[in-house]
Amino acid sequence: MSSKDAQRFVENTAIQLDNAQYAFQAIHTDNEGSDFFSAEASEVAYVGTEMFHSFETTQEPDGTYSVGVKQGMNLLSLEAWQTAIDNIPNYVFIKNPRQQKQALKSKFSAVFNTIGENNYAEAIDKLNNDILKKLDADGRADWVREPALVDEITAFVVTLKSRGFR
Repeated sequence: MSSKDAQRFVENTAIQLDNAQYAFQAIHTDNEGSDFFSAEASEVAYVGTEMFHSFETTQEPDGTYSVGVKQGMNLLSLEAWQTAIDNIPNYVFIKNPRQQKQALKSKFSAVFNTIGENNYAEAIDKLNNDILKKLDADGRADWVREPALVDEITAFVVTLKSRGFR
């Protein structure tokens, strides 16, 4: 996909809220009028939640694109983070997956405790400098062989910053 295609995707994505219902639909058209990719997903999202969706674009044999939409994750829910950690495949961890998953859950509990104390700067610092560094698979201080939850953690940091939590 070219950056021009990606820009058109972003510009043409529709998000609708109706009585706390979240719906996503994207259908994009090339210059000749034929669809070159589309995706649909829907779920319940309550007012005040911050949802994170990820997209996977695949070029089909006929030259069109399909976009898969992963169900959203409530970034402001400790339970959602714990579930996401549990869903990291064991083989991704360099050693002791069970222990490292439990340690990550404890780290996220500490993040949510600092948020509960209105100490957003510390929460952001923990996310960036403690948790993200263990999951980014950049070769330094890593617990994983390949990146895990990096986009979600980055979105969480951006969410906290965008709400004025610096």
